[in-house]
Amino acid sequence: MNCNEFKAKVVDLFDTNVDEATLKECRAHMDSCPSCREYYEELRRAFTELEPRKTFNAHPTAGQRKPSQRLWHAVAAVAICLVGFFLGWSHLFTSEAHAGQAPAFTLADGMKCVQNVGSFRMVAYARTAPKENFAYFDPKADFVKVNISLMRQNDSTFFRVEKDGGRTVVCDGANQYMWTGDGAYDKEGKDANFLESFASLLYPERLLKMQDQVVCLSEKNKETRSETDSTIIITVEGKQLSGDLNELFARGKESLIPVVIRNVFSKNDGLLRSVNVTVNNVVMLRVDNIQYNVMMSKKSLVALPDAPSSKWEEMRPQPMKKRLLGRLQRMGAEEAAQAMLDDLCNGRAAASPAFRQYKPYLAALTHKFAGCKASSFTVRKKGDYAGVFVFYLLTRPNGQTEKSYICVRNDNDQHIWIADGGL
Repeated sequence: MNCNEFKAKVVDLFDTNVDEATLKECRAHMDSCPSCREYYEELRRAFTELEPRKTFNAHPTAGQRKPSQRLWHAVAAVAICLVGFFLGWSHLFTSEAHAGQAPAFTLADGMKCVQNVGSFRMVAYARTAPKENFAYFDPKADFVKVNISLMRQNDSTFFRVEKDGGRTVVCDGANQYMWTGDGAYDKEGKDANFLESFASLLYPERLLKMQDQVVCLSEKNKETRSETDSTIIITVEGKQLSGDLNELFARGKESLIPVVIRNVFSKNDGLLRSVNVTVNNVVMLRVDNIQYNVMMSKKSLVALPDAPSSKWEEMRPQPMKKRLLGRLQRMGAEEAAQAMLDDLCNGRAAASPAFRQYKPYLAALTHKFAGCKASSFTVRKKGDYAGVFVFYLLTRPNGQTEKSYICVRNDNDQHIWIADGGL
């Protein structure tokens, strides 16, 4: 029982016919809530003053009756009005009778409220590109609308995340599917990482837990709290790596830049309602209104594009010939990146397992790199990224040069180096 439920039932405590269950519930709540206990005592005193005075009559006549329930409730209503007048109306309608008495709402409380909701729907706006992966953000990009829907049913989770005019990820409880609208169709198990860090919005409790841990780990990270009549705002301020690749190449590391995450919870249910993420004073992501426990159709939620099953590229690790695996297992990161780019420049990429994630794009990549030469390799580690960035100088057939990079990683089941971005 919460405070509002208690105040809705408190009048029944003055009824001699109150049912035992309500009585026990209310008493248990008063034992743990000083605010409601004080409210009950004030109401009891007012009720006592207003209660009709009885004259003792051991043998009432037939025409005499006990005070009616209607009269009793009228008296109770007047008592409540008097209590409201003397204590202030806010005492009747909020869970906090006196400022500072109730424990402050925390990020941990927010986690508990959102982790068991049956479904939710939200619209996010991110500075990104429609067809880029979900981890890609660019402070100079326009906002792209991202529709997010999730439904929990029994022990399964179903969701749909789609960028306007671009990349979409769907989970049907058994597998995840991703497509970009340009002929690329990927499929993997339900625990696939298609959403990357964007998955924190799919599971808001993870986003809140991450912030809670950030504040606990360092005194340099700050948490502030404020309120309006209907909301609780918890703002977390910290630092993150800049993501500046020029800086990473030149210095071998990135500088730290300020990050501010503003979480808005509704007071009545403690649910997270909006999120605003600012990086280096630029709003990178905002979610204006999260709706919970909404009705939705599972069929529509997990609907896939009209494409034959043969079009879906299985992204789970596939058995490969040991001869092909050997060189990609023995190489270091720089040597692997050089071999991959050499294959691209000489039209051999289609036969290399290093490009299995790029299969739908290999024709375009082969055309782009045809006749080029890569040289001057520099390896850099970036933040907590599982792979490495390998910077290089690309020389085109006409002699023009440009600085570029390729991301490579080998944290897969077969420990082979694969291309993971930058191309």
